[in-house]
Amino acid sequence: MIYLDHAATTACAAEVVEAMMPFFREAFANASSVDHLPGTAARRSVDDARETVAELVGAKPEDVIFTSGSTEANNLALSFGGPVITTRVEHPSVLDPLAARGRADDGFVSVDRLGRVVIEDLQERLARTRGTLVSIIATNNELGTEQDVETLAKVIHDASALLHLDATQAVGTRAFEMRNTSGLVGISASAHKIHGPKGIGALIAATPLRRALSPIMRGGGHERGFRSGTLNVPGIVGFGTAARLAIKKRRERRERLGTLRRRFLAMLRESLDIRVVETVADAPVSPHILSIRLQGTNGRALLRATRDEVAFSLGSACATNKSEPSHVLVALGLDKHAIAETIRISFAADQPVEEIERAAGILARAARSLSSYSLSA
Repeated sequence: MIYLDHAATTACAAEVVEAMMPFFREAFANASSVDHLPGTAARRSVDDARETVAELVGAKPEDVIFTSGSTEANNLALSFGGPVITTRVEHPSVLDPLAARGRADDGFVSVDRLGRVVIEDLQERLARTRGTLVSIIATNNELGTEQDVETLAKVIHDASALLHLDATQAVGTRAFEMRNTSGLVGISASAHKIHGPKGIGALIAATPLRRALSPIMRGGGHERGFRSGTLNVPGIVGFGTAARLAIKKRRERRERLGTLRRRFLAMLRESLDIRVVETVADAPVSPHILSIRLQGTNGRALLRATRDEVAFSLGSACATNKSEPSHVLVALGLDKHAIAETIRISFAADQPVEEIERAAGILARAARSLSSYSLSA
């Protein structure tokens, strides 16, 4: 089986597994039990990981609030006490809590056909509201589109507003400097997207954002009162190790991912020619995500036809059980037919080129055989 769904989750790096193992047995103490040495040692390991996760996004260690993942981190960010502006191409973990807030002064900013924020619209909306949090997905999980964070942060800062980034898909391939980017006060991240364990993430929230948040889990006062519950020490240690590897290998991984993405796309086009259409061909994209339309081939039928050989997706892993078309592709203006033919391929930097080529060949052959499938297939 060739796995091409790394935007959904990645395998734990060997270094991550090795770092975590002692904390399941020998070093199993509760990190809040600081009255004895084992608990103090566990707390020290958590603090070390907190420093590394902060370094991953150029923040301070005290800004890091450990959560169960980016979904919880985004929900915590949207507990913000003032109005929130976002886009319609966000992950459901932003869109759903926004809808649940029920505030009349919350709203949406437009995106262009590539999924990028329309800056003029953002400026107009910020001019009409004060004390606003703008929550934007830094690298879109379905499209791979990378937002211009520096421009966004400047516009938002100039309007005396605050910027939160859902950087779940971004921290493995992009560098952030939260301390040195005026306006950028919050970043959500998840370990399992960067070869860390599942079930651990963080909201990295600078003071201006923390002051406006409300806890969504209470009972014990952990994580400075923002996220009560016994700390997941093995997961936190694994997150710290994955963050350290990402910092060290980020540039190398990005270059390698670009090579794999280009090769895969070239192989598909050699076989299928003009039938292969990139969803956001002109956009700055993360090299680990490729959204493509295979014209004449129903994406769900292609999934079924290749399920024993290649693992890929139609879009977000959080939306695979929903029958509606992708809200992201709808927001770009794609019609139902185009959406039904669109798939998402996502790579890992350590995959061999030969494996990528083999996967492209499998998908191309299946696409040719399925080209007569109807939209309802």
